[in-house]
Parts: sequence; C-alpha cells; structure tokens
Amino acid sequence: MDNNSHKPSDERILAALRSTGVCMTYVVANILRRNFYPLTTAFVLRRLKAMEKAGKVERMRTDYAMQYCWRAAQLDGGQEGSE
Repeated sequence: MDNNSHKPSDERILAALRSTGVCMTYVVANILRRNFYPLTTAFVLRRLKAMEKAGKVERMRTDYAMQYCWRAAQLDGGQEGSE
C-alpha cells in the first residue's frame, strides 16, 4: 500500500487552515486526522514549513517557544487584516 495515500495534499492542509483562520500546527493536524488516519503532527509541520517557503502560509507570532501558529498567506495583495 502506498504510504502517501493516507497523507493530505497541500491543498487539503491549506483548506483546513483557512477553515479555522489562525491556529497552531496540532490543531490543523487534528482537523485533518479525521480523514487521514494515522497522521502525525510532524508531517503537517513539515508541509507547513515547505508552504511557508513557497509563500502560501505565514508563521504568526506566539507566546509559546515550541509551538508554531499559522495562517494562510494573503495572496491577493489586499488590505484584509491590516492595521
């Protein structure tokens, strides 16, 4: 059996992130785990870091030293959410 058959695509990860707005890595993993079991938080973190390099997601500031908070990148260049 192909190991990737139980792994969500980047598009599915982005959809889960967009459904919650800003959230921690483990929250995204828990949402996806409903349909992709077993799924590790480490896998989701690796994909989110890769998407961060590609400009698809942004890492947000958090008070936690070892937990990352994410949001989907604003690709349209709009002023949504700006100060």
